Amino acid sequence: MMSTDATYKVNFHGFPVLTLAMVDYHNHTFPIALAICGSEKIDDYRELFLSMDIGAAKMGLPPHSPSFIMADGAAAITAAAGEVFPASGRAMCWYHMKKNVESFMRGLKMEEREKNTIMRDLSYVQLATSQKAFLEMFRLFSAVHEPRHPELLKYIRESWVENPPYNTWWEGFAPRLPSTNNGLESMNNQLKIKTLREKLPLGTFLTLVQSQVVPGYSEALNSADGSGDRQFEDIDDLGASKSLFVSAAKWAENEAMRIVQLPQGTYIFVRSRASELRFYRCSAE
Repeated sequence: MMSTDATYKVNFHGFPVLTLAMVDYHNHTFPIALAICGSEKIDDYRELFLSMDIGAAKMGLPPHSPSFIMADGAAAITAAAGEVFPASGRAMCWYHMKKNVESFMRGLKMEEREKNTIMRDLSYVQLATSQKAFLEMFRLFSAVHEPRHPELLKYIRESWVENPPYNTWWEGFAPRLPSTNNGLESMNNQLKIKTLREKLPLGTFLTLVQSQVVPGYSEALNSADGSGDRQFEDIDDLGASKSLFVSAAKWAENEAMRIVQLPQGTYIFVRSRASELRFYRCSAE
């Protein structure tokens, strides 16, 4: 997964600093490019994305197209990613989506308890493992909250459910990969710490990036024996503790089908290796 964002207030001239990183299955963030631009437009992000393959070619590496690109809702990122990486999925950062909903609710007359309940239920919707489950879970979410808060539900539906690609904040869109941009946000915060949160003149800022930021990000990982601070972990590198193996063995020994009686009917849960969850309900008759 590739992650990108812009950070501000790190140079005197007010130029945004665009950052680009690769993120592995443990949410380890590996910076690969940094750009100082006069704006935050499509052309700026296009050049940022293209710089990755330019650098790769200089090192004798093949071009790379990420499976997913994680970012906030910036339209410039979406457009540039679509041009440079048309086959990559555009993942919407769940944290930014949540913050937008919370900001919208501040303009409504709602009790704090109601806000907390809505955000709790929305976080359940975010856990959907497939698009079908996501849409069904949102339908149930709407059935509960729309009668009291139609304006809010209209906003969420139009902005974050029926508005691709900004409706990709559910967990299963990028399986086993991070659902937020927090790793890159943390990296941007480290950049601000290096500058002591002062708006440095451009020349001073570039010198600091070259002398302190780049070595801290790159050289610490550039060890011939692979003993750097962090190692990129693919899906096959994910480890599991002994207790998880024991739990999995016990689960495998359970009955393949479990029947649960509820007032709404009889639910049958079938153990499966399928990637999508399926639920079956029988009538009470």
